[in-house]
Amino acid sequence: MPIIEWFKNNAKDLIFTLIAIVSAIVIFAILKFIFNRTKKGKSNKAISLLSLIYNICRFLLTAIFIFVIIAIWGMDPTIGLVIFCTILAIAGLGFHSLLNDVFVGMNTIFTNMYEVDDYVCINDFKGKVISISINRTEILASNGEIKTIANGLIKEVINYSKNPISASVTIPIENTRDTLEFINKLEEKLRSLKEDYPQIVEGPNVNGIEDFIGGNVIIKVSAKTNYETKHIVERALRKRIYEICNKYNIRVGVERIDYKENKYE
Repeated sequence: MPIIEWFKNNAKDLIFTLIAIVSAIVIFAILKFIFNRTKKGKSNKAISLLSLIYNICRFLLTAIFIFVIIAIWGMDPTIGLVIFCTILAIAGLGFHSLLNDVFVGMNTIFTNMYEVDDYVCINDFKGKVISISINRTEILASNGEIKTIANGLIKEVINYSKNPISASVTIPIENTRDTLEFINKLEEKLRSLKEDYPQIVEGPNVNGIEDFIGGNVIIKVSAKTNYETKHIVERALRKRIYEICNKYNIRVGVERIDYKENKYE
């Protein structure tokens, strides 16, 4: 039969092809093992750089594997180049866009624009950077969505993890003759909050009277923290302020404030 004859005539090439495939699988497995072992205990920047190098190695090994298979079957290397370019085109990664994505990815790492685990806003999409590869960046949003953005398409980046940000709350309290004394007492009592919440980098600080609305004095309190812990610190501030107000019989929000008209309700 023609098929059996074909296998007999090409047995040597088939064996070498099988060896090449097994070798490629083993090499990729070893590469992944080395990457996972090397990134343990490393900084976010080092992990981002290792991730980029890992993906570049995978890309190059894939190209080498294709040319090895072509060489085994005695094909013209030019055909291999055509096949490789065709695969890239099918995958939507032409040489120009690929080189652009790689350049932007490397520029992102070396200029410290953002790193793995940073909280960013890229092209109006907010989330945590979970991967930086040879041609793309993956971001995990707070609702669980994962956004994959080609590095070459990144136009605007806001990095919330570069510096601590301000977590602030405003609280309406009854306007009495003891208001200023209470503000001083509030600042004194809030100093211990940092001991209970290590997420606080600096503060808390009572910024003072923010506004007057009806029978209320609006007091603003803020503390420095990281972006990912902002809501934790704000809830902690509200809880501690409420406890202090109850302790000193300070009435909170004695008059209703219309939410549509005022942000301090």
